[in-house]
Amino acid sequence: MPEELWTLEGDLLSLGVTAVLFDRHRHLIVEPYSLERLHAAAQVLGIKRCWFHRDHYDIPKRRVAQFLDVAEPDTFWSLVNGRRILQGIKKGGGR
Repeated sequence: MPEELWTLEGDLLSLGVTAVLFDRHRHLIVEPYSLERLHAAAQVLGIKRCWFHRDHYDIPKRRVAQFLDVAEPDTFWSLVNGRRILQGIKKGGGR
């Protein structure tokens, strides 16, 4: 894992984040899902608030590439389908 993501993973864990989920459409959420946790995680990840859309973040292409380098199913950094993003949001009380 790139050192930067290793450091960020520790910072995210301290926020209570157990997983970062993203899809190929560049949507990102965290689990367990809450808007407060999502915004805090975005700040740690360097994702600008203007990229927030209602209940998820759109992430820059460079971040997608970084996450894809370390993503594995059912791990901290997970590439998922759009349906899984929606499930995470609903489970956390969104939409």
